[in-house]
Amino acid sequence: MERTEAALRLVRALIGRSVTNHPNAVLVNRRICALLAAWEALPEDILSVTPRLAALAAMQQRDLSGALPRLAGAAHLAASVIRERFSPDAWRALSDLVELINAPIEPSATESALMERVNAALRIIASFSGLAQENMNQIIGWRFLEIGRRIERALATSRFIRQFAFGETPDEALDVLLELADSQISYRLRYVMIASRTPVIDLVALDPNNPRSILFQLARMEAHLAALPGHDSDGRLSAPQQVATPLIARIRTTDAATIDEGVLLEVEASLLKLSDIVTTNYFTTRARSDAPWDSLG
Repeated sequence: MERTEAALRLVRALIGRSVTNHPNAVLVNRRICALLAAWEALPEDILSVTPRLAALAAMQQRDLSGALPRLAGAAHLAASVIRERFSPDAWRALSDLVELINAPIEPSATESALMERVNAALRIIASFSGLAQENMNQIIGWRFLEIGRRIERALATSRFIRQFAFGETPDEALDVLLELADSQISYRLRYVMIASRTPVIDLVALDPNNPRSILFQLARMEAHLAALPGHDSDGRLSAPQQVATPLIARIRTTDAATIDEGVLLEVEASLLKLSDIVTTNYFTTRARSDAPWDSLG
């Protein structure tokens, strides 16, 4: 679901800039398409087409693992395995999302029609996220769901920053980054200035109160990891915490001006390592006597 949302946000940003005459619009659109292609939401040979056609491809391709129909279908398939743990409303929201994304789109559809489709899908995802927060029992399974969600969102935010905050960065690219992180209003209220790299990175990466920031995701992960079973009796950190704790400390003590692409790549590598270690420690088949669930009785 997080990957679906990230792809939808990129498509929305692409459509929103398809009708602008801003001199930097072409460069920014190429960056958006390049990221969609890197996520396998677009074929690489489509990068030179118009933004509208690129958006159509991302919304309709079925043979690419990162395209919207495949992402939404994967979420629906994963949820179907544990359907009994979802409320009827959450399952209905997920089914509605798949139906909406798979609904045919006329080749002649206007930018406004595409934008309406994308916004409708994002509203369904927002409702699903709310239902997961408010309607699911917040026990161990829910914590794993949240850890995965926070890892995915932190990875997406880091990649957004790398794509739109570095290199030859026109102001328009930083505006895209703020849009992707739902931070335009917060930025204008805080800085009352045009987008500038350091304050944008500070808000999108390091703000502990921004629900889209990297640090916000890490803080939530820290709380969930601490609540998982399997801690040593001597109080030592669990294997996942041994990866997460240094990462969280580093981000909390980092200045926005020192963040570059190298730092973000290290953050992403740590997040992927954390995902692997959680999988290894809690989801790899092992003897029942070694299972961390034993402490739960």
